[in-house]
Amino acid sequence: MSPASLKQRAISGVIWSTLQHSGQTGITFVIGILLARALSPSDFGLIGMLLVFLSVSEIFMDSGFGTALVQKIDADNLDYNTVFYFNIFVSVLCYWLLFWAAPLVSEFYNQPQLTDILRILALNIVISSLTLVPHNILYKRLAFRQLAIINTISMSVSGVAAIVAALNGFGAWSLVLQHLCGSLLKVPLFFLLCPWKPRLTFSGRRLRPLFSYGSKIFGAALVQRIFDNIYSIVIGKMYSAEMLGHFHRAASLQNIPTRILTISVSSVTFPLFSEIQDDRKRLKQHVRKAIMLEAFVVFPALAGVATIALPFVKVFLTEKWLPCVPYVYLLCMASIAYPMKIINQNVLRATGRSDLFMYNEIISKILLILCLVITVRYGITAMLVGNVAHSWIMWGMLAYQSGRLIDYSPREQCLDVAPMLWTSILMGVVVIGLGQVIPCDILKLILLPICGALVYVLVSFVCKISMLNEVILIMRNRLGVAP
Repeated sequence: MSPASLKQRAISGVIWSTLQHSGQTGITFVIGILLARALSPSDFGLIGMLLVFLSVSEIFMDSGFGTALVQKIDADNLDYNTVFYFNIFVSVLCYWLLFWAAPLVSEFYNQPQLTDILRILALNIVISSLTLVPHNILYKRLAFRQLAIINTISMSVSGVAAIVAALNGFGAWSLVLQHLCGSLLKVPLFFLLCPWKPRLTFSGRRLRPLFSYGSKIFGAALVQRIFDNIYSIVIGKMYSAEMLGHFHRAASLQNIPTRILTISVSSVTFPLFSEIQDDRKRLKQHVRKAIMLEAFVVFPALAGVATIALPFVKVFLTEKWLPCVPYVYLLCMASIAYPMKIINQNVLRATGRSDLFMYNEIISKILLILCLVITVRYGITAMLVGNVAHSWIMWGMLAYQSGRLIDYSPREQCLDVAPMLWTSILMGVVVIGLGQVIPCDILKLILLPICGALVYVLVSFVCKISMLNEVILIMRNRLGVAP
């Protein structure tokens, strides 16, 4: 394949990947609001208790073979068929284990209704196993357009089905229907849009080298998935389904700016840093620009989410969700460090220091458990305060280690992002003040984001924050406008 052809596919892939992610987030956001209005926090909490088991089962089902297929340059139909039938076998095994473990899960959470819900919801594992290989084939071919079509259709239809069920009083079963309907729709869509079709062939010899590579990915993914869900496990066990529902709703609101605004940078910086890893001076320049750009965009976005969280919940989610608002504040504080952590991690990966990367992952998990042990007895708010501390401590460790490699210390990083942080705080204070004099919550949702954006840009201009010009230049280049 010619470099020009590869470049064209890469550009097309980036565009469709961005559209897919933004579209999915938008659809999920709208459907989530409608379901939140129709269902109770307890309904969401019940499903949240079970999603950790499905999430971990998905890791076992894949076992790292999906990544191995993408990484293997000469993967052929025999490889695809072998992994396809392996995924189905493991998914059936996982379903069988969850079916018989369902009463134990119900007893663990002290929620008797979870037995039947888990036994039905776990069918999603078997259904999803049919689409793992087609998904990885399309991903490997940078066919993000097809992936966007599949995900948009499945999410939209399953969301509408869940809303109809919720309005007819099905409660938590509406969310079960959403998961199952979405997975079922993906099966014919994947086989319609993916050129590969399964055949009755299998080779244990082909499985071994794939597992040799994929097992390492599997181990890391399994640990990460468990710790990603550790707050859900602890809150579901120690507190109530209602409180877990509030936590999940707060996390979904906070995740919108963090995930959308950092996904492109996190995917681009690793290959970029890898390309210039031997030129440490140039690498430092790019790392600085990436961190400052992320801070310039993410900091005000998180401040904006925090300042409008209360009127947003009142207007769109109704007052039954008001307890989630303080959680939004704390999760936003923790997420401020997220983009900087990702960029510093990419420095370690790009410079070949996977040992430091692994060391930090181990320390992160130990520290997270320690924070939970200390704070869990004092309530969810205390747990989230511990999460804020964990997030910032891990950023400091990563900044110190990557800073030693490229001569970019944590102190320098703090000085670089400080103008954006203080400007975002000032914006937040002004917006909160304006919110006190605007009587209507709907008007607050319309006027406060506009006023906040104007204040942020104006202060950035007056204080001569350099990233303002960088962002304007990027927008002009994207729109094809001459400077």
